[in-house]
Amino acid sequence: MAKKPAETREKAIDRAIRAGLAVLTEGILVAPLEGLADTKVKSNPDGSEYIDLMFAGPIRAAGGTGQAMSVLIADVVRQELGIGEYQPTRQEVDRFIEEIPLYKQCQHIQYSLRRRRSGS
Repeated sequence: MAKKPAETREKAIDRAIRAGLAVLTEGILVAPLEGLADTKVKSNPDGSEYIDLMFAGPIRAAGGTGQAMSVLIADVVRQELGIGEYQPTRQEVDRFIEEIPLYKQCQHIQYSLRRRRSGS
């Protein structure tokens, strides 16, 4: 679907993600489709490209699974088109490491990664 003609590559990617979501949700859930506000192709600091999905509002339990599926579909589309992965900055990684345990103190359903032992 992403390789079919479109005005721009970004529109083709967006169309492919939305079509994949519609198929996976059997066309009965609109929250994931409405929640995906925009799709862009941006550049990492090294010049490689990545797909940037923008969501309208927070991802909630109602529709959250569908919106999470859009990230997985975008990854398949990315690979199909030869687009690179997002490369987080050290600052973004450090912020994640700091914020998840803080959030977990208030909300216990957040997934948290286990710390790896040094040398593993």
